[in-house]
Amino acid sequence: MNLYHRLEQFDKTLFALFAIVFGIGVVFLFSSFSHLTGVSDEYQMSLGLRHLINAVPALAGFVFFWLLDLKRLKQFSIYFYLLTVFFLVLTLMTHDLAGTQRWLHIFFFTFQPSELAKLGVIFMLAFLLSQKNQHV
Repeated sequence: MNLYHRLEQFDKTLFALFAIVFGIGVVFLFSSFSHLTGVSDEYQMSLGLRHLINAVPALAGFVFFWLLDLKRLKQFSIYFYLLTVFFLVLTLMTHDLAGTQRWLHIFFFTFQPSELAKLGVIFMLAFLLSQKNQHV
């Protein structure tokens, strides 16, 4: 399936919902600070900038999964699940990071494997249900 055909099938409603949720996040972020709290404008702007920077990978993930063929995703669901289980077991073997054992520090970023486990369980359940010829 070529890219032009995929662009014709673009779900504008889903993208609009993504934009609305992002906009609500920006509004809540800036409305949570007032001049009465004594928070500096520079700090408030740095949080807003960080929110924008974090939106870039979210948007990239949105586009990635939109372009991804779901049959290919089914092929990799087992490997993704096993990688997730590996990361969860790895947290048991690593040292504490800021007083917790739930975080992994890999190269230049830190993440919680439990967030990947949520996706891994969904992918694995979808795979197992599709093996039994049930619609997911």
